[in-house]
Amino acid sequence: MTRLAGPGMKTGLFYGALLVSLWLALELGSWGTLRVLPKLKGIHYEPIDVTSLSDEHRRILSRFLEGSTAYVGYSATLGWTIKPGGAASPLYQANAQGFRATREYSTNPGPGIRRVAAFGDSFTHGDGVGNSETWAEMLSVTAPGLEVLNFGVGGYGIDQALLRYRQEGKHFHPHIVLIGFMSENINRSVNVYRPFYAPGTGQPLAKPRFRIKAGRLSALDNPIGSLEEYQQLLDDTPSVLARLGESDYFYGHRAHASPWDFLPSVRLLKLSIQEIRLSSEPIIRGGRYNRQGEAFAVTSAILDAFVAEVRADAARPLILVFPARPDLRDNWSGGIRVYQPLLDDFRAKGYEYVDLLDAFERCRNHCAIDSLVPGHYSAAGNRMIADFLRDFLNRTGELNQP
Repeated sequence: MTRLAGPGMKTGLFYGALLVSLWLALELGSWGTLRVLPKLKGIHYEPIDVTSLSDEHRRILSRFLEGSTAYVGYSATLGWTIKPGGAASPLYQANAQGFRATREYSTNPGPGIRRVAAFGDSFTHGDGVGNSETWAEMLSVTAPGLEVLNFGVGGYGIDQALLRYRQEGKHFHPHIVLIGFMSENINRSVNVYRPFYAPGTGQPLAKPRFRIKAGRLSALDNPIGSLEEYQQLLDDTPSVLARLGESDYFYGHRAHASPWDFLPSVRLLKLSIQEIRLSSEPIIRGGRYNRQGEAFAVTSAILDAFVAEVRADAARPLILVFPARPDLRDNWSGGIRVYQPLLDDFRAKGYEYVDLLDAFERCRNHCAIDSLVPGHYSAAGNRMIADFLRDFLNRTGELNQP
């Protein structure tokens, strides 16, 4: 016999259908919100993977383990560095001393030499152009007796730049130390494992960082203390990533990928939680560096230490602030400098600095930003930097000294 549905069953079916309808409405609304947020707020759901590595990152780490990288190698203290004699044809060439150059340098400057040493990230290194087209090399040929040693390394934070100065640069006894800081570097001051900050990076490597403890700058060593530990990352990815995340701002603040991300409601919920976390201690607030955030405090303290150590070594510290493409766009359209709070600090502390946004000022009305900064600086952009620094050093008397 066929049993007819009773009132109770009909009620159950009704509420079941209602719940399904509400759930579908929730998912549809969440999907629509996720589509609109990037346009209205510039907010995207870009979770970090804390349980696995991409195939590309596995290939890169395998090359480090095999020692088959051509230009950049592992460093226990710095995270990574330029290999002595390394080359990445046709653009990059390092000398046997492990910095970007086509010749070797004595540890002490010779008679009549005014030695400058530059430290920083890819904008200091001169990514995207050949050795002779970097601003450092162009600057070095602007005056007799001037030599510029380029210790820049792609992907570095200002923390790694300071450590490289301590470990290598100071032993070359420069008269002037250029402390290169690109506007985005503030994020790297609170990052330990690059993919937590930039999932698509070509540097899936860990780095040291600093923290503020009891009002003082405290160093946290590179959490991957030996090259062999990257094999552990390949073999036991989730546990090693969890360990790397313990001191990483982005691991603690950004959404983590999960198998449930196919549901728009899950993505929207995780994105909402992420934005709440980020807004509680933002790196940038109101279009400027957030003075109250950890990233600003750590960055400022690192620069304080850098300046103090260079002075203690009887050299002249000069901070170079490198603008990225968004900085030129924002400044040329609205006069905005996201790093203005840092410049205010430099002035208050009496630090000598050059805001290289000003190097492009004469080009504002007739140059295309993409031609100057297609990603990193073009050869033309590097030339403008070199000319601007030459004029600055000439005004301050450096190029007139023997």
